[in-house]
Amino acid sequence: MMIEIKKKLFSVCAGAAVMLLGGASVALAQATKEWTSGETTVVLTDNGTITVSGTEGAMGSYQRSSDVPWYDFRNDIKKVVINDGVTNIGNYAFSHCGAITSVSISGSVTSIGNYAFAYSGLTSLTISSGVTYIDMTAFQSCNHLTDINVDASNTHYSSIKGVLYNKSKTVLRFCPAGKSGVFTIPDGVKSIAYGAFARCRRLTSIVFPQSMLFIEDYAFQECSGLTSMTLPYGITGIKAGIFYECSGLTSVSIPRNVTSIESYAFFGCSSLTTMTNRSSVPQPIIAEVFEEVDTQKITLRVPASAIGTYCVAEGWKDFGRFISIQ
Repeated sequence: MMIEIKKKLFSVCAGAAVMLLGGASVALAQATKEWTSGETTVVLTDNGTITVSGTEGAMGSYQRSSDVPWYDFRNDIKKVVINDGVTNIGNYAFSHCGAITSVSISGSVTSIGNYAFAYSGLTSLTISSGVTYIDMTAFQSCNHLTDINVDASNTHYSSIKGVLYNKSKTVLRFCPAGKSGVFTIPDGVKSIAYGAFARCRRLTSIVFPQSMLFIEDYAFQECSGLTSMTLPYGITGIKAGIFYECSGLTSVSIPRNVTSIESYAFFGCSSLTTMTNRSSVPQPIIAEVFEEVDTQKITLRVPASAIGTYCVAEGWKDFGRFISIQ
């Protein structure tokens, strides 16, 4: 009988030992987690630092943030280190990593993929000298991001006061979502890139330079803090979705040289009460231009010589009130 009891006790203890060993293994895995991403190795340590390493290695690119191997640990990531030898930062690599406060990018990196740091907790970062491509969505909706600084030796990009431009500073590429108040675009800038100010909800006003000639699609999408906008004299067209869901926008002034207004330009601008259109010829527009906008509540100010034409023009005739301007 005694022998039988000892055997049972040993059997239970052996099982406990296996569990302890298994627990130790799990604890070790939690202290240092490692994955393969494309041609790189990604390691996350228990202090929240995630390091990407590889020799001439490209990270994997993913279809969505939940496809990233370390997605379940995204809230543990505080610091990102991209080591020398890594050539790209993959699509969605650090998207939705809300605790990130620091990023170090080596000079070997040449591209930063779409949504690479989108919706993350980034506050500032430096673009290294070797980067030649940054996707327009790479830093989308980083609400705490206030500064993007570019290494002076970079041949494709530059920065002014934390805002990303092309090297010659003629194209404003991206404004961080954490910027607030009045934003003055520097003299010499000719173009605003696609979605450059998208979701900069804390901006209250944009001041354009005389050099401005082009504003691309969805440039100010969801800039809900903007209340008034006087578009620059040099532009000749209003691109698609330029003020898409700018819900705080109450007044807009369109310069006389504008000959076209594309779809969804003022979609969801539900607070619009005044629009000044200085063109002597009503621009052809379709219903989608003012979709989700009650144009009956808008006063339209147009040249005195053209007020009769606006009153019968498709899209414009639906405005609630017409006032002539000189």
